[in-house]
Amino acid sequence: MYDYFLGLLIKKFRISKGLTQKELANELDKSEISIKKYETGVLKTPFSVLFMTVHMLGIDVFTFYNYLRDLVEEIKRENRITQDELDKCVEKLEEDALKIYKGWVQTDDLEPIDDDKQSNFRFLYRQIFGYVDRFIKNKNEENKTAIWLSDEETEVVVNDIIDYLNYKIEKYYNGELNEKEI
Repeated sequence: MYDYFLGLLIKKFRISKGLTQKELANELDKSEISIKKYETGVLKTPFSVLFMTVHMLGIDVFTFYNYLRDLVEEIKRENRITQDELDKCVEKLEEDALKIYKGWVQTDDLEPIDDDKQSNFRFLYRQIFGYVDRFIKNKNEENKTAIWLSDEETEVVVNDIIDYLNYKIEKYYNGELNEKEI
């Protein structure tokens, strides 16, 4: 079932970028038939295909989770799979997303995407965003009356956290704090 779910998400990514299956196949160095089979869940989608699709199409973490939310709602509306199967698929995809957006994959054949200061900052930003997003999601599942934050509102919270971290780091570099106070 996960392959079907993953295929639908890859199809959403492809369509969002205005690509045909053939064009995506060329980008990924795969056959058009393979892309068609991935998108329909007939063929197991290797993690490397998801990884390459996300990075070649420039899908950032915000876009990834927006499309994931849209797909989940679409599947619920159309009753394509059971809620239990859907929950398992989302859980597995979130594990894969963590591998993708950490900046590297824990395999021997792939190196870190970037190794500069800017990418390290983006990595930290994505980690903070992911934490806030998961925290809010879990709170909403536990308490249906909890306030839901949009992506823009979540980004404001993340930016506030980063501003606070920058403030603490600056104080540390100015000698106003020791390591334990950070």
